[in-house]
Amino acid sequence: MADGQWLRVNGIIYRMTQGDLLHKIYSRLRCHFGYTPRWWPGSPMEIFVTAVLVQQCDWSQAWDASQRLKGEKLLRFSSLMDATQEQVESLIRPVAFSPTKAKRLVEIASQLVRRGYDSVEPMLDAARETDAVRSELLSLPGIGEETADCILLYAGKRPVFVVDAYTRRAFSRLIAAHPGRRDFWQTGSYKLLQKFFETSLRSAMGHFEEFELDPAVAPMVGICRDYHAQIVELAKHHCLRTRPRCEARGVSGWKGYFFCEKHCPMETCDACPLVEMCPSGRKTSGT
Repeated sequence: MADGQWLRVNGIIYRMTQGDLLHKIYSRLRCHFGYTPRWWPGSPMEIFVTAVLVQQCDWSQAWDASQRLKGEKLLRFSSLMDATQEQVESLIRPVAFSPTKAKRLVEIASQLVRRGYDSVEPMLDAARETDAVRSELLSLPGIGEETADCILLYAGKRPVFVVDAYTRRAFSRLIAAHPGRRDFWQTGSYKLLQKFFETSLRSAMGHFEEFELDPAVAPMVGICRDYHAQIVELAKHHCLRTRPRCEARGVSGWKGYFFCEKHCPMETCDACPLVEMCPSGRKTSGT
């Protein structure tokens, strides 16, 4: 896919650059799901804690847990460090693996206090190199590449693309192959997939000027945020892990998540917005 991608839409085959392809995909997703500037809401500290808690559980549960910690004034590392694991666990439950995550939060807080941080903002200071901040995040217990990049993108306003399981699932169906690597989307390294998106999006930034993006952040940050959000919405409503809803109304709403309660209602949704572009979708429809 170094020089482009063949794409079939409504029976017509197009040759597109990677950037053009990502722009076309985004255009259809955004037309279907709309735009939410603060799709991942909260202060940098709320985003940091939610990113740690959201692993393998619903976002709404992680968000609610962060708000309970906030209510107990535990959204500072010094306070969190002094809390008992049992106290933290009682506040974050029913988040999945709450004992492990409670222990992890206390350990993270302890390490960061020893490094001189009482909140996440100084760590994310714009004067610091992104790679240095990422390395520091990755040194903390339980924080992997995806979690670190969520924190960098949404809390730190850094232009990084988050590659998650939803991205791999959707694009393995949408773009079936990569030159020499038919398993590119499922087994390609995090860094390899991230480079694909970041390089392609930067090459096509002029195309994205037609869209409203958050004026409080740089354009590349805005598009990385909303592209990630659109992929998550796609995977939550249509591109399900099993029995995807290619030519059917998407799952209505996203339990507990206030930004997409009105997505995919019966009156306006009868198919995935990418069904005409997607080889997997065309197989299910027999076209």
